[in-house]
Amino acid sequence: MVKVNIKTNKLDPNYEGPYKVKRITQGGSYVLEDEMGELLSKNYPPSALKLISQDEVISTDKFYQVEAILAHKKLKGKYLYKCRWKGYDKSDDTWEPASNFTDPKFITEYWQRVGIVPEDIKYRYDLQNNKGKSNNVKLINTSHTGKRKTRTDLNENSHSSTTSSNKVNGNINSKRSRRY
Repeated sequence: MVKVNIKTNKLDPNYEGPYKVKRITQGGSYVLEDEMGELLSKNYPPSALKLISQDEVISTDKFYQVEAILAHKKLKGKYLYKCRWKGYDKSDDTWEPASNFTDPKFITEYWQRVGIVPEDIKYRYDLQNNKGKSNNVKLINTSHTGKRKTRTDLNENSHSSTTSSNKVNGNINSKRSRRY
């Protein structure tokens, strides 16, 4: 696993990978290989790596490269994505769940391209419906169910004509202004 130096979101993973060590250079840095068998473009120092297993990992899964996600559908509460595979024609397109993707960037790019992001996907992949804006999600509580009054409620009550509320507000203010 390789340590991620720049994180755009606090929920982003600290490490990327897994990668296989291909060789060690004379300077002591490591040349890594991804699950597709391709070498990474950069060599990594030992301090940027995290060992996850000393055993030989024999992968029985085949990995295919995604050319594009074409469509989506919801089945039993889960989204399936219609994938076009790199090097294959449209007769080989398949519907895949999000759990089959090793990198969520294709799903993120798909939802940004479509522009209509469902609520359950918006928070999982940190997306917004607005294309030109940043990817930060702002949670706004539109309904107030608590017993405490909001600032606007307090302002409305302070302008009321009842003398008892004015006396209470006056007493609180006078106690606060006293110095002990």
